[in-house]
Amino acid sequence: MKSFQRPIKLKQSTLYYSITMIISYYDFQNLTDRQAQYDFVLAHGHIISERTVSQLRYVLYEVSNFSVELIYDITNDKINGMNLFENKSHYK
Repeated sequence: MKSFQRPIKLKQSTLYYSITMIISYYDFQNLTDRQAQYDFVLAHGHIISERTVSQLRYVLYEVSNFSVELIYDITNDKINGMNLFENKSHYK
């Protein structure tokens, strides 16, 4: 589950409210294409960990009740791949 702050401007002050985006593992897999999946992770995922090996950066995100690892090609500044992990601990 991802919660993020969206600002609301009220005259001189700003009020923040939280939005939680929930999507199932299977609905995520059925998004229209890879780019839609990447966009969803980047917009709603919470970074759990990251590491760099050679010219690749591996970033693990928590999204709803599953995890997504995006693999970034540092040299070409693009997403090189994705791994999807169903978190079984949520069902116990």
